[in-house]
Amino acid sequence: MLCALLWETLPWILYSTLMLNFLTTTLLILGALTITSCGGNNAGNDGSGPLLPIPGGPQDLSNVFVKQAVDKFLQSTGAPVASSYEITRVDLNDDKRRDAVVLFKTPYGYWCGMHGCSMLIFKANDDKFTLLSSVQPVRDPIFVSRDKTNGWRDLVVRVSGRWSESKDVALRFDGRTYPANPSSLPPYLRFDPYSNTRLFR
Repeated sequence: MLCALLWETLPWILYSTLMLNFLTTTLLILGALTITSCGGNNAGNDGSGPLLPIPGGPQDLSNVFVKQAVDKFLQSTGAPVASSYEITRVDLNDDKRRDAVVLFKTPYGYWCGMHGCSMLIFKANDDKFTLLSSVQPVRDPIFVSRDKTNGWRDLVVRVSGRWSESKDVALRFDGRTYPANPSSLPPYLRFDPYSNTRLFR
């Protein structure tokens, strides 16, 4: 009697065991796929994937475009093509684009004299740099102030010469350009070099 009962229920026990194993395996596979899929959505946030630039953000042009703008300036003014200069990049009007400040070095007699050297300021655009100001004479150190005038950072430059008294002056944007002749400006008496950013270190 007992053997007959076991013989009748054995197929159902085996079938139930197989179905339980099948369901367990299926649930494990689905769980693993769900975890993998969720983890993939976080790529880049934890450093495991690429971080893409914000769509529509301004493009920061390379110094190649600055040199093209300087070459254009040299050709248009008839200046020596073999002139040497330094370039520094800084965002002067807080538009997320680094503008360019160019300080000429040689030929000394052309770009520089006893009062200092010539400096160019270029505005960064989407695809090129445009000349904003030509300033002379200036000397190191040159600072970008935290103060702004008409939406542009003030530039603080050193003016000195053989017979003139040395002074720091502030170049303030007038809505179109920066002053061309710093030597005619009054001294900037409240200037603190430690609270401003120095260029051309």
